[in-house]
Amino acid sequence: KPPPLLRGKLTQYLICTDLVYAGLSAMPTMEEMASFIVYINSGGLRGLRFLGYCPKDSSMDPAPRTDARGVALTSEADRKRAAKAIVQQQVKDGFSRFYRDMETRLTPQEKNDMGWNVLVAEHALCKVTRLKDFWDTL
Repeated sequence: KPPPLLRGKLTQYLICTDLVYAGLSAMPTMEEMASFIVYINSGGLRGLRFLGYCPKDSSMDPAPRTDARGVALTSEADRKRAAKAIVQQQVKDGFSRFYRDMETRLTPQEKNDMGWNVLVAEHALCKVTRLKDFWDTL
């Protein structure tokens, strides 16, 4: 069992990013980043939703009664897994669109200056709603 300071989802994710920057792990793929965003269920997901890259109510969708092939899902656990798979796909699609949009809007110099990659993109998404909240207080 990890020590208390290492049990949080965000802490676990940040340790993984440190390992990437230290050259001890590979840069995550879009699909892996989507998994992280869903797992952490925090700022990155809120940013995607706020910017319109992901449905705002996706986590509240009723659990599907059939799988992608139309086969009935009989257990609650199967329905929850299917609902999570839908959210996972929405986040993957949304994060990919956000990343591509930013790739086209940022200049090569800006991308170089900030070390643009999927980790920086997720970090930027985390700050979107904080910036909105800040502006709302002014």
